[in-house]
Amino acid sequence: MDDTAGDSGSDALLDVMRMSKEERDAFLNDHGTAVLSLARGDEAYSIPVSYGYEADEGLFCIMLGYASDSRKRRWVNDTETATLVVHGMEEDGEADSVVVRGGLVEVDDETACYEAFSNNAEFTVLHESGSFVENTEFVVYRFDVETVEGRKFEHDAPEGIVDEGVGFAPSQD
Repeated sequence: MDDTAGDSGSDALLDVMRMSKEERDAFLNDHGTAVLSLARGDEAYSIPVSYGYEADEGLFCIMLGYASDSRKRRWVNDTETATLVVHGMEEDGEADSVVVRGGLVEVDDETACYEAFSNNAEFTVLHESGSFVENTEFVVYRFDVETVEGRKFEHDAPEGIVDEGVGFAPSQD
């Protein structure tokens, strides 16, 4: 697994810094929802999902619900490399994100994923199809992780540039 991240620029208003593994694990455990992006050819399809994370194993799991005519299932089947984006932003505009890339593998023995779900997943009763739960097939996947990138965006701005509660204040030029 590659732990790459961008460089931080010392002259930037918002410094971009790589998260340590410990920071990344804490961030992932504190969150439970993300955006899953799937791709085929030059088209992309993104959906909100809940995920489970097990830091010691580096295990990322998701559960998807499919109606009988599911567009989502076709996208999952056609996607070689999926991307999971977990992000958060504070009121002062500072932010964190973790991007996970890899293949989605359907899980036969769901025990480890259910344990990961119990760590931080935030399931809802809503899903894309609008079908009744009785008419929905639920499938558990794990990421065959290729890369995990964690970044934190912290202020390094001169006094008065950041407007508390709003983020960056508009330029007064």
